[in-house]
Amino acid sequence: MKFDEGKDGGSDHAARMLRGETLGDEDWNAYLRSAHGRLAGASPEVFAGHDVLDGVDSYQLVVRGLLDSKEELGTIVDLACGDGHLIGRLMKTRCRDAQFIGVDMSPDEIELARSKWEAQPNVRFICEQAHSMSLTTGSVDAIVCHAALMLMRPLEPVASEIRRVLKTGGVFVAMISSSRPPAGAITKFGPLIRRFFLDKGFEIEGLQMGDPATRNPDGLRSVFSRERGFVEADVNDGLVIRKRFAVEKAWEQWRDSYLVDLLDTSQKQELREAITELAAVHADSQGSVVFETPIQLLVARA
Repeated sequence: MKFDEGKDGGSDHAARMLRGETLGDEDWNAYLRSAHGRLAGASPEVFAGHDVLDGVDSYQLVVRGLLDSKEELGTIVDLACGDGHLIGRLMKTRCRDAQFIGVDMSPDEIELARSKWEAQPNVRFICEQAHSMSLTTGSVDAIVCHAALMLMRPLEPVASEIRRVLKTGGVFVAMISSSRPPAGAITKFGPLIRRFFLDKGFEIEGLQMGDPATRNPDGLRSVFSRERGFVEADVNDGLVIRKRFAVEKAWEQWRDSYLVDLLDTSQKQELREAITELAAVHADSQGSVVFETPIQLLVARA
């Protein structure tokens, strides 16, 4: 399999992963920084507007989880903030006057976030890793994290750092992917994607992205435990993101994923054509394909 360098997807890290190597933690983080140089600002395109509950997308799910869990919200950290979309959501709620701090290890995401939000006097952004923040111990009322905790490894130092900066009585709210099997039309596409990579000479079943402890409630509770200073960790593992795409847009379900980011331009186009063709086969009477992706909501109290 051939890889383009730089901004066009793929890298030495990508090639190594697809050869079956497990990247060390620093190499994995380097890959994530590289990927977000190409994918900066992509997360809202992937998640915003796709309902988990009626009229509630995954960003709003985190907002509700926070507002239901904590009354006093003086300082809120958005961990792995990306372009600051979640901060923008929170600024439309009763905590609009809180101090917001966006933390992300990607300089490209931080630059984009600053261009959008830092004119707001109560918002600032810092380019740091989650396991080593410059925030003062016990200085934060709440930390939120949308669709990023499952990518962080090792996870234990991240949980310890979250607890360090949280005040006693503070709360951590995160939306995380789940290991529950998907349902509906999306199950038809997994085999196609696996075959695509196999045809190129690579097995993706064992491809490790992030910490597997995040994939289920027991793993999350074992990390956000009393031993690390958390009073309790509630996990709702019964949620799904429901996305409806027209056939010609079904590719968008995967377009900005880390897996697809490993491919070069011609391979992406080849996979896009295969996904679009399969989507046409499984479209409903309205010419749409519905994908349901399982997720979890973690609320951990300090």
